[in-house]
Amino acid sequence: MDKVDLSVALVTRNRPQWLRRCLTSWRSQSVQPFEIVVSDDSDPEFNHEVEQIASEFNCRYVRGPCRGLYANRNNAALSCRGSHIMSADDDHTHPPDFVRALIMKIETDPDAIWTVGERSSDNPNSPVSIPGEMRSNGVVGPPDDPDRSAAIACGSTAYPRKVFELGHRCDETYSFGGLWYLWGHRLRKAGFRIRYCQDTFVFHHTESSILRRDDLTFAAAQLECNLYVNAAHAFRVSHNPKALLRTLKSALRFLTIGVQAQGHVRKIRIRPASVARAFILAARWSW
Repeated sequence: MDKVDLSVALVTRNRPQWLRRCLTSWRSQSVQPFEIVVSDDSDPEFNHEVEQIASEFNCRYVRGPCRGLYANRNNAALSCRGSHIMSADDDHTHPPDFVRALIMKIETDPDAIWTVGERSSDNPNSPVSIPGEMRSNGVVGPPDDPDRSAAIACGSTAYPRKVFELGHRCDETYSFGGLWYLWGHRLRKAGFRIRYCQDTFVFHHTESSILRRDDLTFAAAQLECNLYVNAAHAFRVSHNPKALLRTLKSALRFLTIGVQAQGHVRKIRIRPASVARAFILAARWSW
């Protein structure tokens, strides 16, 4: 088989010191990736510092589109030149043999999409959290078959380059939220085999969730996105009445008693207009 050239498509925004920690981890690998592309969605006051850090660690720096996380993921991936493209986040670090273990796995099935689990950096001996998939009934859980799943790890998945050459792109409908659940189903339907690499993992530094827990605007937007994901899955993917009923119940809770968004301590309600927008956009979602 041809040599695996693993590009790292690393997205960042307004967190230069987190980027430095992340790149220190990448450059401490026993086997170096083919390239690291830093796609910078930062506000103007951070751009110069981020570019300097990227240069210091011998990375290729590109400006992000500033349209949200998923647009930045697309930008990073399309800027890569390797045979395989690893999505990466600035709040991850890695065991020293991460790249070596992943490349060895890719070599066993280079046409597959390989996902990687994570551990909390606060509890490095904890069990690895396996990427979940949205099942037919709308519940997210570990895939029934980790070697033929729809489970994508948003910031730690390695794609063969042809995923993007064939025109597949992350959904950019929302800036942030669980859009990777739809992305996994889209790629599986397109014929890609999504497999779980159990030989390594990433450390996830969760300070970002703590910093955002009082940002109610962000939380409400995240909830709206997740409602969109649930509705699109029910309407277009599973066609399962249980998934549709679960989505309708979620919408009712959002409007009345509120729900707790991930990383937030308060229950949040979202406006009727936001619920309506999520359903309208979900009805337009297509393969």
